[in-house]
Amino acid sequence: MVVPRLGKNYALLILFLRRGTRVHTDYMQIKHVFNLCKSELLSNRTPENIKRLYKNRIYILDTKLYKIKPLKVSFFPERQFEASNVKLCKSIANNVLNYNLRDSLGWRIDVAVLFERYVQYLFQQLKNDIGGYLSNNDRFFQIKKRKFDWALKYLEPDIVFNFNNKSYFVDAKYKVNLYNFNSNSELLKELHRHDLHQIIAYSAFSNSVNKHTIICYPSTKPSIDELKYFNSNNSVSVSVYILGIPMKRSLIPDTLKLIKHYFINN
Repeated sequence: MVVPRLGKNYALLILFLRRGTRVHTDYMQIKHVFNLCKSELLSNRTPENIKRLYKNRIYILDTKLYKIKPLKVSFFPERQFEASNVKLCKSIANNVLNYNLRDSLGWRIDVAVLFERYVQYLFQQLKNDIGGYLSNNDRFFQIKKRKFDWALKYLEPDIVFNFNNKSYFVDAKYKVNLYNFNSNSELLKELHRHDLHQIIAYSAFSNSVNKHTIICYPSTKPSIDELKYFNSNNSVSVSVYILGIPMKRSLIPDTLKLIKHYFINN
């Protein structure tokens, strides 16, 4: 079953609503669908982290759209002469109308957290196989009194894996980088730059001259590639491995085999 992505759908429905200021039956009916999404997103059944993500956006758009009165509808027919974005919004609205939001659970899951837990599961299986010491979500606290309210209280890598007298800092990022392998997109560069700076900050807690870090991205097949940064002033290097993790149960054995080969031979 395809689960409606309410946050994205909600934004596209707003595009439809903003097409004009006149009161039109379609606008009133689409406002009804918007209210359904809004009600569910702000309900007690929605996890707080997802609710916070959309709460302010809902408030702003709700204020702008308050003049449109909702009209109950069960189905939106598509007309041949309508613009493509109108057809898209109607299709999304029909998905929402035909889906049991109250009883469904899939869309409520924070997939980024799910991916993080999945990567932690894989490393736990690895640890059970080859040994070592594994800790998840360790917090490295700031020990001096904060002078700035915006300063972080702690750093929290997803995984710290100690094996063969080396510390490996692992961070799982649910991002599209490995689905766009040959893209030169500035957005992808910026996303990766943020991930890179974060994982290198974690590696500062290793006393090794040669630091090892791993960034895990979702991918279609298991893969691993190395990026290595070297400081010629003090001969310190940081190896950043990009680990492709497919979210398919059938590929778990191949994924574990690849990760095991890396740790045994590194």
